[in-house]
Amino acid sequence: MRIEQLLRKSEKAISGVIANSDWQKTMNPLGFTAAELQKGLTLRNELQLLSVAQQQEYGEQYSATDALRRAKRDAWKVYKHHLQVARLAVGDNRGQYKALQLDGAREDSLLKWVKQAQTFYANAQAITAQLKTYGIKVEDLNEGEAMIEAVYQAYDHRDKERDEALQSTQVRKQKEAELTRWMRRYTRALHFAFENRPEVLKELGLKVKEEA
Repeated sequence: MRIEQLLRKSEKAISGVIANSDWQKTMNPLGFTAAELQKGLTLRNELQLLSVAQQQEYGEQYSATDALRRAKRDAWKVYKHHLQVARLAVGDNRGQYKALQLDGAREDSLLKWVKQAQTFYANAQAITAQLKTYGIKVEDLNEGEAMIEAVYQAYDHRDKERDEALQSTQVRKQKEAELTRWMRRYTRALHFAFENRPEVLKELGLKVKEEA
């Protein structure tokens, strides 16, 4: 049963009995007292709140993912330019080339990509004079380094939001399972109590076998 159906079905079946004192009296001997009915309604309401919270958490995760993409896109524009200029500035100096990790492609893994960029900016401080002749100032390097740090922070935030979204799903599923078990017992009790009053079952939103 979909969660929307469970919420609708449980609300109708529980609230209907709570609102009718005669039906309550019929259900009392079966263990579904006013307190037990309130427990079921509380479970239903808690599940609804958890479902809303889950959607909120996933919305925040999607926003954090988009922010991470933008941060990397913006940082890459600056970092890529600095890489290109640095390759010209160091020329054939293999030591500097290696220190700045100018050779080869950039890493696919985001964390490795960030580490690669951090290494570049840390070691670029040693060749500021060479870079300056190509128009790259220390302030430009600091800006690029800050943008790489922003990518790392965005990655960290995205991971936090993803974990919270997963946690919200687990909590919601646990509450859904709890309400499902309660409703299974309750539905059986309703069918037993109102076996000869199908109109009541219909009013409570339960299926009734049609007579042949």
